[in-house]
Amino acid sequence: MIAANALDYSTSRALLTSLSREAKIFLAATIGPFIHQGPRHLTDNLGVLLVAGTYLEYQYDRSFLYTFYLGVGYLAAWAPLAIGSVGSVGASGATFGLTSWLLVHSISRLLEVGYDRVLDLRTLHAAAVFFGLVKARETVVILGMVSGADDVTHFLGAFIGLLLGLKFVLDYHDIQLLDL
Repeated sequence: MIAANALDYSTSRALLTSLSREAKIFLAATIGPFIHQGPRHLTDNLGVLLVAGTYLEYQYDRSFLYTFYLGVGYLAAWAPLAIGSVGSVGASGATFGLTSWLLVHSISRLLEVGYDRVLDLRTLHAAAVFFGLVKARETVVILGMVSGADDVTHFLGAFIGLLLGLKFVLDYHDIQLLDL
């Protein structure tokens, strides 16, 4: 957004629409998870990072969370490129991934039996489940009207977050499905 304003464009979207297809593909492949359409998109994603990221960072290792964010962000940004689109603008794929992981983790904690704390922290997990369900509803709505690269990015981010979230939760609770 700052770069767009410095180059006399009203928004980063206006700047991106002025670029050639090859330049858009290059940007999506290199910095796609970090580009935002404007102040609202940036603050929405920062809000998700503040809620989901802070909570998951407390539950898991910080470096693990950063690796997850980068991995899901890039996979979600590259998915539209793989299907022939010019790519997506935004970090929403990574934030949808984080909220899917948050949802799976929080549901697992709600279902956990035998809490030994004085304050029953499951009430906090209920709030996270509600937040995750709201984002899951958005994902279902997006799936019903997939029409562009941004929709593919949102859905793929949520799907990767769901799959990895299930794996992380199983590891977190030391549960093995297959004994190989």
